[in-house]
Formats: sequence, C-alpha cells, structure tokens
Amino acid sequence: MKSKIMIFGIFGIWFFLIFAAFFIHSVSFDPVFGTPRNVVFRHQSRGVIKDRHGEILVYGNSPRKYRIGAAGSPIIGSVHSEIGSEGYIEQKYSEQLISNKKSKFWYLLNQSDEGFPVTTTLDRKIQVAAYNALNGNKGAVVIMKLNGEILASVSLPTYDPNKMSKKYYAALTKSPDKPLFNRAFDGRYEPGSTWKTVIAMALLEKNSKGKAVNCTGSMKVGNKEIRCMKAHGLVKNMASGYTASCNIWFMKNALDLEPDELRDAFRKFTGREMKEKLSEEDIALTAIGQGEGVSPLELAMLAASIGNQGMKPVPHVVKTSTEATKVMEEKTAKVLSEMMVEVVRRGTAQGLSDYLKKGYFLAGKTGTAEKETPNGKINNAVLIGLAGKSKNKPEVAFAIVVEDTHGYGGTVCVPIMKEILRYYFTAARNK
Repeated sequence: MKSKIMIFGIFGIWFFLIFAAFFIHSVSFDPVFGTPRNVVFRHQSRGVIKDRHGEILVYGNSPRKYRIGAAGSPIIGSVHSEIGSEGYIEQKYSEQLISNKKSKFWYLLNQSDEGFPVTTTLDRKIQVAAYNALNGNKGAVVIMKLNGEILASVSLPTYDPNKMSKKYYAALTKSPDKPLFNRAFDGRYEPGSTWKTVIAMALLEKNSKGKAVNCTGSMKVGNKEIRCMKAHGLVKNMASGYTASCNIWFMKNALDLEPDELRDAFRKFTGREMKEKLSEEDIALTAIGQGEGVSPLELAMLAASIGNQGMKPVPHVVKTSTEATKVMEEKTAKVLSEMMVEVVRRGTAQGLSDYLKKGYFLAGKTGTAEKETPNGKINNAVLIGLAGKSKNKPEVAFAIVVEDTHGYGGTVCVPIMKEILRYYFTAARNK
C-alpha cells in the first residue's frame, strides 16, 4: 500500500512540475505579459536611467518619462506596456533595470517591486548638443572617450519615446526613413576619404610612407576612370597626400599593398571580412573609401584607437571593466594623429582650426562618398577626429555621417562638429 502511495506521490509531483513549467512558459510569452521580442519585461517596474553625472534621463512607469525625448532615441530607447521595448539601453539592460528577481514566475508575483537604477556613460548636455547640431539632417553622430565610454550617440531620423503608442509605433515601422533604426551603431556607410587613415596605417605598419605620385586629377583603374578633387601635381609623400586628401596618391600606393593587408586592416576596425577576391578596381576604391561600408561607431573607434596610442577600446554605454586591443604600433598612431592635426590646421577640416588657436587639441579627417541615385549623384559626408582640452592630449574621439547631401565632409560635417565642440569645451563637465 505504501509503495502505491509513493508511486502516486511521485507521479503527482511530476505532474505538478510539468504543469507549472508549461504555465510559466505560456504566461511569460502571452501578449498580456510580454512578447517574444521582449519577454515579460514590459510590465515590470523599471529603475531610472541616469547620465554619467547622475542626472536622470528616464524615470517612472506606465508611462515611462524620457526627459530628453527624441534627442535620446534610439541609444536610450523606449518601453511601452502595449508594445514592449525599443532601442539600445532599455533592451540590453532590461534585467538590470527591473530587479534582482530570479525567475520569470517570481517576476509575475512581484510586479510592484521597484526597479534598479542604471548609470550610463552618456553626457546629457553633449547628447542634446549633438542632436541639435545635426539639425534634422539624416545621419548619425558618435562621441566617445578614448577608453570606449560613449558620451553621445545620435541617429536621425528618430522618434519621440514620450509619444509611443500602438498607432505611433505602427507608423514608425512603416516609415521609409526608418526612425527606429540605429544608424550610429548599425548603419553601413562608405566612409569616403576618412578611410585613407586606415590605408595610411597599413602602409606605416609595414614601415612605408609611400612613394611620390603625380596627380593629374584622374586615374584609370581597370575599366573605371576615378577622379580626384583637382590635379594636385607632384604629391611627394603621405603627409602631403593626406592633408590634400589626394585620391590618386592613395590609390596608387594602396595598389602596392597586399590584399591580405587591406583585409586585415578592415577586420581590425569592423570585425567583418572583405570579399575574398579583390580586383585592382576594388583596391583603388577601397583606398578612397568607396568600397565596403562601416558604421559611425566603427569610425569613432578608428579615431579612438589613434588617440589611445594604437589600443582599440571596447565601446560601452554602461561602465564596465574592459581591456583594449592593440591594432597598430604606438609610433603609427602618433604619425596618424599628427597628420590629422595638419588636416585641421591647413586641410579640409580648417573650419575647426579656431580651436587649435585657442590651445585645444583638434585632429580630424573629412570624407565624401559619392553615390548614384535615380535623381543623379548625391553624397554622404563624413568626419572623424579627436579633441581635447589640453593642446597635447586628446580626450575624445568622434565620427559624423550626414546622408544624402550635395555638400562634403568639410562643408557639412565640420560645422556640425564645431557646434558640438563648443558645448564640450565650455559646458560639458566630463573629466
């Protein structure tokens, strides 16, 4: 008799555990409590999100309040009880924002628990300044400290998280401008002449400063005639070619690199692979940034690696202990930094030279990537660089991309960065 009771008891326990497991799983994924995209979290009380100085950026629940509105999307994101979460921080740090509850079942029984705050590396003033400086232009801005801490990340077009509703969200998902898409992190843009920095790095890493080149204003590679901004005449060395942003110098010298050297340089800053076979035309176009696409974040990491003496940090928006990766020799980084300073002093980024005169550190490289459209040719304007409050010490790296413009990196992106730096040098409090 006792054995029968024991058997029934074991079966009863197993039945209860199986039932409970199915119940928890079904409730966790039920539309009342969550979505497969954001399981359970959307009905939980969340903690505040703060900037690096402790200023509150996000607070409250049902509805959640976003103090800087559209200026903070999509890096901060949004949460809505009918939709779930969008954006980087609200999704990636959901577990930290809700509580320390251990199981989904425990989540359901403790929905009133207060959430936990998350302090980010963002700087509210710089974030808002970058958003305002972009002035509605389609594109992105990334500004980070040399240790990888992201101070600002802006992507436009964007959305106002305070207006989130089912109807608003449906309109956002259908918009051809893709306002929910994080251009700063996930966009892929031909980097234009900013990629000459990587070609220069590849040459310097093999102890070459390139050969003198006579620039006649154009060069035929394969079946393609590739133009320069103008006929520069004799370009004697890398520094001259970089400051003048001479396409011909960089194409001819890139053709002296091995394809594997180009692939390795690309991999260092993107973690991705270029195509297996590179023709001469592919190499020439890559040399002037008209080949593979990269994100604004990856371009900012390129600049940060130069300012960080050849060490590439891990980008992050919540402080963490990270190790940098060596991507170039310290002497290479020093030469690249000096050439970027010259681009500001007397090259295509001269619009920022006032800051050099005021005793700040400023280094940059502009770029313009031309693309064909049904309505004719149009550009993506690009700028990367370094800045610091001390004339000999960079503190932050930056990258700007402005899409679909008839202007150039020097005419479109430089004025935007000049406005952002005005805030950084005078109002920002980060040390």
